[in-house]
Amino acid sequence: MFGYVVVDKEKLTPQENALYRAFYCGVCKTVKQEYGNLTRVCTTYDITFLSILSHDCLNYPVQLTNESCIANPFQKKLIVKDNPLMRKVSAIAVLLVYYKLQDDIIDGKKSRKILNTLFSKQVKKAKLIFPEADTIIDSYYQKLREMERANEKVIDKVSDCFGRMLKEIFELVIPSCDENVYSLAYNVGKYIYLIDAVDDIEDDAKSGNYNPFIASYGEYKNKVDFMQKYGKEMEFSVYGTINKAICAFNDRSYNQSYLLLKNIMHYGLKRRADDVFAGRKPQKI
Repeated sequence: MFGYVVVDKEKLTPQENALYRAFYCGVCKTVKQEYGNLTRVCTTYDITFLSILSHDCLNYPVQLTNESCIANPFQKKLIVKDNPLMRKVSAIAVLLVYYKLQDDIIDGKKSRKILNTLFSKQVKKAKLIFPEADTIIDSYYQKLREMERANEKVIDKVSDCFGRMLKEIFELVIPSCDENVYSLAYNVGKYIYLIDAVDDIEDDAKSGNYNPFIASYGEYKNKVDFMQKYGKEMEFSVYGTINKAICAFNDRSYNQSYLLLKNIMHYGLKRRADDVFAGRKPQKI
């Protein structure tokens, strides 16, 4: 995924930050254990969010342990211990990165071909471990590519596709949950697609790759002019989607990680969107 579903670190307590890092490092450790060191790059903030939310919604036991890692070999840190749910999440992490690589290769990013080749064995294993997730992700990326080839002009139609993909992934990982969680997942998926399109707009314009905002609004001369003309509409699309995700989040109770999840939903998404629209580097987490 893309790294847009983040915490606002400045609003985390030390205890909440430690728990967040424990989930992030736990995903990283599980991915490495299942697929090797190379696939640590599949550990993203978005996948960390999936891990936190799925453990909470399922009230799945979270075991914490102190371990060292490749990034800090001489200092042990708190991590969430590997479990069957973490292994499902790690398979999804590998598959999402794989299909994003395929998408990048189609967009002409030749450097991705090397990583794609290096990932071949790991991807085969992830597909065997979680074929249902592979089917969902593959299907929706195909639909996205069809819309991109057709230069789809309706922004909501394209972002809906990514939202549905994330919703179905959540339904797979968190079965028999209430509709608010699936609505949250759907809107978070739409948000990811939209804010990624804002983030990539200049590169897409230069390369000639599809961008839903350029397709919808028309001629692109430069980013400054484009944002002056259409920035408010783009912000409305992104922040409106964030608000829908927050409403879905607020309409249910949580078992384990409420304050951490609240930080992501109420503050982190908006903070990341603010950074993208302002052209700032994201906060270091």
